[in-house]
Parts: sequence; structure tokens; C-alpha cells
Amino acid sequence: MTDYETEATRTRAYEIWEREGRPAGQHESHWRQALAELGLIQP
Repeated sequence: MTDYETEATRTRAYEIWEREGRPAGQHESHWRQALAELGLIQP
């Protein structure tokens, strides 16, 4: 993964976390969801 892709994923995962009310323990789920939304993995 490039630095750009990592930063884009980090930003999107943070947005998902905030949108969902900042739940604890969901970081892996949010990271995978961000990757899928950015087209970096298959959903």
C-alpha cells in the first residue's frame, strides 16, 4: 500500500468511526470498510 493509500484509508476509517458514534473496539472493522470503500480490497 502506498503512503497515499494508507493516509486515505486512515482518514476514511476515522470518518466511519465518527459517523458510527465513536464506538470502542471497532477499529479493524472500520479499517476494512474504508479499504473496501476506496476500492483497495473486495468487499
